[in-house]
Amino acid sequence: METLANQLITALDTINKLTNELTKLKASHVQLLNKYAGSVELLSKVEERLMILEKNVDPNVGIDSMKLEELMIHICKTRIGELGPRGPTGPMGEMGPRGPTGDTGHIGANGMTGLPGPTGPKGEEGNKGLSGADGLPGPTGPTGSMGPIGPTGKTGPKGPDGEQGIQGEQGLCGPTGKCGPIGETGPQGEMGPTGHRGQEGQPGPQGPRGVPGAEGKRGKCGCDCKCV
Repeated sequence: METLANQLITALDTINKLTNELTKLKASHVQLLNKYAGSVELLSKVEERLMILEKNVDPNVGIDSMKLEELMIHICKTRIGELGPRGPTGPMGEMGPRGPTGDTGHIGANGMTGLPGPTGPKGEEGNKGLSGADGLPGPTGPTGSMGPIGPTGKTGPKGPDGEQGIQGEQGLCGPTGKCGPIGETGPQGEMGPTGHRGQEGQPGPQGPRGVPGAEGKRGKCGCDCKCV
């Protein structure tokens, strides 16, 4: 169980990291969209400017004819009498060496967010990942206050009688009640049948000797002698 909990914690940490990375990617995507919109707008302006230059600049001399015309009119109006006849344009000299590249300027503010592009087709559904382990139970929150007692609902229909439960343990013996009044004597029952004769008992001890009786009379001698 502890191993599953550790795996779940690791999986949650990975999900949190992926969520943070996804948030950063979304922010970068928005910045790229803004820069793209700004680049498109700047490119449009450059194209318009290039079209104007191609229309007005003579490729042989590299001068904007409209600007040159405006400049000549301005000079003629402001410097009357100071200008001599202008000679012919001399040949164009060789292009000098390219100078060193200047320092990179500060990045400008992001342009306005462009319109969201069309939603792409839904990708194929990936394989279902393994189910993560159950997380550890969180700490029990504080018990909230008891809300008001709601109104009693309507009594529903009586359900079917349940099965008889298991017999509970025998309770403790209660205190002895008071003795009730003596009942009336009932009628004498019928005499039961005579039981079998028991075994003969052992002879008892000899009783005490009786009192001597009175002495009897002397008998007469039946002989003819004179012994008496």
